Amino acid sequence: SEEKRAHIFAQMGGYMREKMEDSDRAIEVYEAALERIPNLTEALIPLSEIYLEKEEWAKAFPLLDMQKQLMEDSAPSEELADLFRRMGKACLSTGRKDEALEYYRQAYDKNPSDLSTLEGLAELNLQQGNHEVAEAYYKKLLQDAEQDFDATKLIGIYRALGEVEMSMGRPDTAREYLGKVLELVPNDT
Repeated sequence: SEEKRAHIFAQMGGYMREKMEDSDRAIEVYEAALERIPNLTEALIPLSEIYLEKEEWAKAFPLLDMQKQLMEDSAPSEELADLFRRMGKACLSTGRKDEALEYYRQAYDKNPSDLSTLEGLAELNLQQGNHEVAEAYYKKLLQDAEQDFDATKLIGIYRALGEVEMSMGRPDTAREYLGKVLELVPNDT
């Protein structure tokens, strides 16, 4: 039956992806499975993950959207938060910033402690000129995980906060953040 074939294709996709590390062939068989059963989660989820890894956002988004329709009423909050964050990233990467912001907000509502979501919200709000909102998210990132971040991540956050403070007319606070950048990278300009 078509249903049985779809499940077999999904299993083949998993084998090709995991054991043979051949994501291109895995894509082919996952797509074949979805042609037979469009909402088959055992093909839908890994195929969207492959597209996200390959940064093929336009292909990933419809699969993520279908997952949302299937999971929205029953999935645990953390799983939904992760899904919304990935949808936000896909929207952002295809230039749909308003939509991205909405998905990141939904992710935050489901799991306010997720650092990737906080970072996405901070960056998006900064890009859109929402400086006070961006500042709040960047400060929450530092509050929640400053000691866990590597120098590169900290430099990015301190620079962004410096930029935010300057744009809000607070040069002294901006100087403090930019001073922290210099402490981490003394030869930075």
